[in-house]
Amino acid sequence: MKLALIPSDGFYEAYVTDIREMFDGKFTFISEIRDFLGNLFGAVVDPDPNPPKFEINLPGGKWGTGSVQIIDFSLFAPYRAFILNFIRVLLWIPFLLKLYRRLPSLVYQ
Repeated sequence: MKLALIPSDGFYEAYVTDIREMFDGKFTFISEIRDFLGNLFGAVVDPDPNPPKFEINLPGGKWGTGSVQIIDFSLFAPYRAFILNFIRVLLWIPFLLKLYRRLPSLVYQ
């Protein structure tokens, strides 16, 4: 009797796949949003770029001679990918909110 109640191998995986396909078929915009966010966060950012150098040349005198670095971006370099993705999200949020507000007028025209 217990053997009749045990599902076959792969039953749950197939069931979840069927539900996901039905859900994606009914609500296509959710899969588009999921793909968009995946592309947004998966964008290729050079993981180890050389930080830019801002230097000035000293002509000599009481401050010395040679070039001196004004701004040091070496602290920013390890966190660059995270910061750029955060800025990307902050820039897309107002656009998506405006699109969400305009969505009823786009659908019902």
